[in-house]
Formats: sequence, C-alpha cells, structure tokens
Amino acid sequence: MNFKKSLLGLILLGFGLLTPTHLVKATTTDSVQPQTLNVLSYNIYMRPKFLFWDGQDVRSRLLPNKIQGYDVIIFQEAFDNSVRNNLLNSLKSEYPYQSKILGSDRGIKQDGGVIIVSKWPIEAEDQRLFGNVCAAEDCLADKGVLYAQINKQEQLYHLFGTHAQAGRNRRTTREQQFRIIKSFIDSKQIPAEQPVIIGGDFNVNQFDRSAYESMKTILDVTQPPSTGLQYTSDGQINDLKKGNNQSYLDYIFYSNNHLRPVKAVNEVLLIRADKEWKKTGETNQQDLSDHYPVYGRFEFGVCNCWLKYGIIS
Repeated sequence: MNFKKSLLGLILLGFGLLTPTHLVKATTTDSVQPQTLNVLSYNIYMRPKFLFWDGQDVRSRLLPNKIQGYDVIIFQEAFDNSVRNNLLNSLKSEYPYQSKILGSDRGIKQDGGVIIVSKWPIEAEDQRLFGNVCAAEDCLADKGVLYAQINKQEQLYHLFGTHAQAGRNRRTTREQQFRIIKSFIDSKQIPAEQPVIIGGDFNVNQFDRSAYESMKTILDVTQPPSTGLQYTSDGQINDLKKGNNQSYLDYIFYSNNHLRPVKAVNEVLLIRADKEWKKTGETNQQDLSDHYPVYGRFEFGVCNCWLKYGIIS
C-alpha cells in the first residue's frame, strides 16, 4: 500500500473522518418491509484483463463478503467477462436475480459494464445505448442506461443504472447522454405512484455546482442528503486511484415525477479488504476499487402515497 495514502487514512480514521462501517444502518425489518429499499451503486473497476491487470481476479473474490444485505446492487465497470461471471456466480445465493449486461462486446470494443443484481424478482428489463453520443476512449465501451423492474413483496420499484461519459471537459457529451436517459425513463410510462430510482457513476463532480445542478435538472431528480465519506473517488486515500484528485461522482437519485420517499439518504462507504492483497509486480493494496460505493436507503411510507393522490393537503 502507498505509505502516504496509508498514513493519511489512519490519521483520518483516528479523527473519525473515515469510517469502515455504515453510519446509516438497514434495520432488521427492512428485508420484510416492502416500502423500504436498500440500494448499492458500485463502480468496481473490473477493466478487461487483456488490456489491464488491476488485480481483478483477487478483488472479485474479496468483494462478495463486503456487499451483503442490500435489496439491489447496480454495478458499473463490470467489463471483464470472466471476472464478471465469477463475481455473479458468487453473488447468486444472495442476489439470485441478475439482469443482462448493458451493451455487448464487438471486436476490441467492450460492453457497457453496467449490470443490476437483486434479492427480489426482476420482472422486466430493458436498455438503451448511447451509441455515437460518446467521446474519445469512452467510445470503446458500449455505454448507455439499464432498466430493471423489481418486485419486492408486491411493491414495484423501477431501477435505472448508468455510467456516463468520463472526462472533466466532456460536459456537453454527458448532458446529451443525460437527455437520452431521461427520454428512456419517460418512454417507460411508469405510473406516478411508483418509485423510480436512478443510480450509477455519472462522472459529474458534486463540487462543480453548475454541472451538478444541470445534471439534476436534465434528469429531473433529487439527490438525498449525503453522509459517510466526502468523496466517491479519492486519490488521497485510495491506493488503486492514480494521483491525488478528490471528487464525488457516484449517486443514487430518485425521480421527481414519481413516488417520492418520505425518508432517504445516500452514504459513501469505505469498503476495503480485511487484509492487504497484492497486484502482480506492484505494492500491497487494500482497496477493492478505485471508487467507493454509494449506499442509498429509501423509505416510501403510506402517507406519501396519500399525498401523491391529494388525499392529504
């Protein structure tokens, strides 16, 4: 592990600025409560092994024990086919319902890397690709937006997962992609009394207020209050992240045009291996991805439903 990053991490842990556990805890009744949904969005940094060696096999074996207890997980960058298949097989006992991968491999071009796994039945799924709305090396990935309709004990949830254009200077392309996502959501004609949740790596830094507010306006979404780590991509403490840049790029939103939660939160989690693992020819590592995941907890109460229908003014 990089000594400076390791030392900084220990200092921050000592001051309580990093926490290895949930600040927001799922209750023991969440698993049997249809009106509550626990979602994890995780860019897992599983690039194709024929081009990159980032310890994908080791990390994919360590991940399953760290991502238990959710209703739904939205993965991004699950690019490598063999690594992804091994990971999905390891998750099947807890997340038996698994969507198709976004996009497809074509020659040297990769699929979109987004996949949704669920504890509850996926009753419908679909996807829309960004196609030529991309820039630079991102055009080598078949990116877009993935949809899954999930039935948690007769409560329907509509999940959309995406991984938007990378690059600080690619705002125009990203916003074109966000319009594609919004159009896709609208095309589903989801009833206003049902929840719509959109998660993923949006590659928009929350601290770039202009780009952040524009993204939310285009998608017509709300980000719940955020807790946990301050950044989802943090080069100062993450030993898989190159450089020292810090940014907040990953979100789980809810739609403003559909059933809104009575209570919701996003929490950036510090998920790491219990012990250091080693990439071939490099130093020891403990992080499991170059991003930290976002956990979203959403409660949809009965009173909120009444408000939707105007029964309570």
